[in-house]
Amino acid sequence: MIELKDVPFNMNYTILDNLRDEPVDFAEMQQGILFLIKDLETITSPVEKAIAQSRIGVFQRMCWQLDKAEASLKEAFEVLRENRYMPGVVNTGIRLAHVYHWNEEYAKAEELFTKCLDICRKSNDNNVKKYESFCLQHLGKCRFDQAMFNDALNFFLGALDLRLFEGNLDLINSTRHAIAIAKEKADNV
Repeated sequence: MIELKDVPFNMNYTILDNLRDEPVDFAEMQQGILFLIKDLETITSPVEKAIAQSRIGVFQRMCWQLDKAEASLKEAFEVLRENRYMPGVVNTGIRLAHVYHWNEEYAKAEELFTKCLDICRKSNDNNVKKYESFCLQHLGKCRFDQAMFNDALNFFLGALDLRLFEGNLDLINSTRHAIAIAKEKADNV
């Protein structure tokens, strides 16, 4: 699987004040998606291919190719589930729920986020448990988009607790940004 740094297109994104990620350059990211799809042909391992396909689904979502993102992620999810690769199942499940969220299928999104959260909390595998903060963060974003700002804030605070313990500064800052915006929205309701 090709590393993102080796993709000859700009795959960078920014987080907007609505807490959504957006490509820095849509056209470049769309070209990058095609490049990554072409690279799938070189991957022989079903699990590695599913992981690569899951990553493609993220970029498809950011470019508002929601039907394609859903199809990519569902296919990847099934392969990872069949191969019992739980870190990939949870990560891809979160990504698929994120697509449902962007499609405003909030109940479906929250159900899948919650299933992934339960798997994380019950797992003894640190490669699975590390996704717990992502589940909480995305549940918060889902509530945020439904104007449930206090609920969103509670999920973000839960994610922050875990992220402070884990020590990843980028993730901590992302969650602090979400908390600040959710507090501002909650105060203005």
